[in-house]
Amino acid sequence: MNNFGEKVSFIWSVADLLRGSTVGTPNRNYIHYLTVVFPSPHDQQAIVTLLDQGTDKIDRPIEAIRKSSDMLREYRSALISAAVTGKIDVREEVA
Repeated sequence: MNNFGEKVSFIWSVADLLRGSTVGTPNRNYIHYLTVVFPSPHDQQAIVTLLDQGTDKIDRPIEAIRKSSDMLREYRSALISAAVTGKIDVREEVA
């Protein structure tokens, strides 16, 4: 993002924080005392790595569930097809 966009985004964020407060609009006198901390590039990479590992732990079970769900749908379709074509007898199962 360009520098202008970052400044505007920051001002909007501060304005959101001030909404409903007695300060009113964010101005230079108020923003001057705010401390903004940005992680170092090394720390940013560590955060990205941690998030990637965390999402992998979530994504693997989700993918396994999706595959199982797809296989169950295929099995259901095969059973319905076999029942409709008479390849399996389901008359006793219904009663």
